[in-house]
Amino acid sequence: MRWRADFLSAWAEALLRKAGADEPSAKAVAWALVEADLRGVGSHGLLRLPVYVRRLEAGLVNPSPTLPLEERGPVALLDGEHGFGPRVALKAVEAAQSLARRHGLGAVGVRRSTHFGMAGLYAEKLAQEGFVAWVTTNAEPDVVPFGGREKALGTNPLAFAAPAPQGILVADLATSESAMGKVFIAREKGERIPPSWGVDREGNPTDDPHRVYALRPLGGPKGYALALLVEVLSGVLTGAGVAHGIGRMYDEWDRPQDVGHFLLALDPGRFVGKEAFLERMGALWQALKATPPAPGHEEVFLPGELEARRRERALAEGMALPERVVAELKALGERYGVPWRDDA
Repeated sequence: MRWRADFLSAWAEALLRKAGADEPSAKAVAWALVEADLRGVGSHGLLRLPVYVRRLEAGLVNPSPTLPLEERGPVALLDGEHGFGPRVALKAVEAAQSLARRHGLGAVGVRRSTHFGMAGLYAEKLAQEGFVAWVTTNAEPDVVPFGGREKALGTNPLAFAAPAPQGILVADLATSESAMGKVFIAREKGERIPPSWGVDREGNPTDDPHRVYALRPLGGPKGYALALLVEVLSGVLTGAGVAHGIGRMYDEWDRPQDVGHFLLALDPGRFVGKEAFLERMGALWQALKATPPAPGHEEVFLPGELEARRRERALAEGMALPERVVAELKALGERYGVPWRDDA
């Protein structure tokens, strides 16, 4: 069964409004979750809505933040006031754009936020306005440091994006071997996972998603270093929670998350010039697409290209959702008087 994106967005927004979120927050969360599902990134899609609502009900998410912003030249610090991460991040995107238009670059640090979904969505928004973008967020510790066996850092994703004549280049990656959301999905589907993804409580690799205690850093010491980079930019630099100072979204119900984000927008017009930049990006894109594919591959893709194709197809044909996710959403809708539809 498939559902239209417009129905899912409207349904999620209506439910969040009934749960107490203000209109900007409800719109932002619905947008972020549905856009993730459209791109085939179910680990950051509507799968997350039930826990978002639970944290709102528990008083751990601010339903109507004012989001004060303190500007200092091309730099700004945004207080998320424990609002929903997508609402906070979209405000940071607006601030980064404004700063970059005035100064050539805009760097925005965010503190006291919550889980914001796909980092690439916010980088893509900046690139759609002509900027080269860099977005990071820290997260609750789920990853062992290289050589360790206890959780010390989050999956700490980073994303960058740049416009090109052919489309938007968007790279979005966790600094762990996998996002924890993908482990959740494997548990729900009863599937095995690559043993490189995670370790059990003794620090041994496992292919059983139910035995995963912690994730492994991407590429060993390289991913560990990248995770530290993200932690410094998103947490240490901004005044947000750092490592175990971040509340666990699913496991801790006595404190807010205090997640930190970092967004950077660069105006190509202040470097080689906008037209020259697009021309050079177009040539780079074309050269990569012209690379002969290796055995087992039909073509070479740029980061974000597959997700863009999935999104286009899902908009035309509708989106499929896991049965368990649909069951949870239906139950949530019944509780708040926002009926789910199987014919939408």
